[in-house]
Amino acid sequence: MAFLMERGSYEPPSIKKLLLVEDNLATIARLGERLAQKAGCQVIVASDCLTALKFLHSFKPDLMLLDERLLTRNGIDLLPRLHVMKDLQDIPLLLFSTDSPGSKWEYITPY
Repeated sequence: MAFLMERGSYEPPSIKKLLLVEDNLATIARLGERLAQKAGCQVIVASDCLTALKFLHSFKPDLMLLDERLLTRNGIDLLPRLHVMKDLQDIPLLLFSTDSPGSKWEYITPY
């Protein structure tokens, strides 16, 4: 994701399409609604890694938010698959987990 910094000006990245990979309905409702309303972006939700891969090809998001811990498969398991798919390598990804009180977010640069 490129941030433009020139002569003291800041241009935030344009995120129009976002893929949220999350299996917790409460998190989907809370986060998905906020992103759609406040950020004004189109949000599509995948509840597992296989569905996420399908949406990555058809939806071509500007950003992917990936839950580290999914019920069917660990979200981190998706990273090596993304690495070998040339057409998906430039999609920025935020890896997160909301399973514990000390929830974390980690930005992963495109390969």
